[in-house]
Amino acid sequence: EALTRARLARPTLVIDRARLNANIAAVKGALPARQHLRVVVKSLPSLGLLDAVARGMGTERFMVFNAPMMATMAAERPGGDYLMGKPLVATEAQGFYRDLRRNAFDPARQLQWLVDTPHRLDQYAAIARANGAPLRVNLEIDIGLHRGGFSGPEGFQTALDRIKATPGLIL
Repeated sequence: EALTRARLARPTLVIDRARLNANIAAVKGALPARQHLRVVVKSLPSLGLLDAVARGMGTERFMVFNAPMMATMAAERPGGDYLMGKPLVATEAQGFYRDLRRNAFDPARQLQWLVDTPHRLDQYAAIARANGAPLRVNLEIDIGLHRGGFSGPEGFQTALDRIKATPGLIL
């Protein structure tokens, strides 16, 4: 009835704010005091909704999944702390830096990239050299689902050694 009164005939997301706030309170109450939560910016990057959840959780930490989404968040929420939720191909990562609007957002300090292979690690090292700025990287670990990441201690150790030996990469 509310949608009809508002003359909304197209698909519309309706948020029950009371239930959302109750869910935020339940999650926040269940977390240990020192636990750092990230709000996931998924397929519906609604800034107002993200702000409400982040404010309720008392965090400015976000997980994003592609370069356009990251560019929007960097422009609109330059104070955030960001983690890429999946490894990006190097051309998309480099394109993010090329197209980045300069503001208070500092990717060297506020953005962590996810790396899943030695080859991608080398590509990200090249991006760091080309941009003259360090890249913070996290190593994705295959936990047995075989969806990507380092699957054994040897490859993982090799990646750690490579990061230590590569100026511009920070674990």
